[in-house]
Amino acid sequence: MSRPYNVQISDNSRRKKLLPSQKHKIEARLIAEGKWQEDPNITIAEMVQDPDINKEYDGIEYKNKTLRGWINNLAPNRKPGRRKKL
Repeated sequence: MSRPYNVQISDNSRRKKLLPSQKHKIEARLIAEGKWQEDPNITIAEMVQDPDINKEYDGIEYKNKTLRGWINNLAPNRKPGRRKKL
C-alpha cells in the first residue's frame, strides 16, 4: 500500500537558488522521513529500492549509492549487522 507523497519545495527569492540535485536530495529525504515515521523497521537498503525514492527526478536517475548517501542518516535504526533470518 503505497501512499503518494507530494512534496513541494519552495524557492525563497532572498536565498541562493538551489541546484536541481539539491532539490532532488531534499525531496528524497522528505519522502524517506515520512516513510520511516510510518514504519521505522524499514532498512536503508529497502528504502533505497522503494519506488518513491528510486525514481527519476526531472529526468535524472541517481545511483543507489547516491540515494543511500542522501537518506542514510535519517534511518531510525542504524545498528550495524546482518538482517534477521525470516
